[in-house]
Amino acid sequence: MSPRRARIGKVITLREKALDERVAQLTDTRAAEAKALSAEEIRRRELEEASESRLKLAEEAALSASSWIEANEWLQSRQRQVEQARVEAAKAQLETRKAQGAVMTARSDLKKVELLSERIQKQEESEAQVLERRLEDELTSMRFRRTEDGK
Repeated sequence: MSPRRARIGKVITLREKALDERVAQLTDTRAAEAKALSAEEIRRRELEEASESRLKLAEEAALSASSWIEANEWLQSRQRQVEQARVEAAKAQLETRKAQGAVMTARSDLKKVELLSERIQKQEESEAQVLERRLEDELTSMRFRRTEDGK
């Protein structure tokens, strides 16, 4: 293996490690995204339950003004929690897309270096074949001259 291909081999190894790191990062971001989406769904259900319980309280008994205000504030706090969870889920989805892009870039970079290595290998093999043909031609020429000189 030529020094050039050895260097390319080292670059391939580094690119493979970078790809593995990006894939691990993507796995982590997907897990974080799933967690954020789950939290958002939980907050939505809590909001629905809060809204239903407020309506039940209003239907069952006459609420005092302070109780109604307290129920509204509680409902609004649940709405804020849902909005916060939605924002966090959107951020997690964005991070996942970024991580997917990083994986694709790392994969592309690795493929480029692998193709370069293949081209270098083919070039070296071609050069070796040319050299071998030259040597064979020289040997054939020398044999021919010896047979001509011997006649």
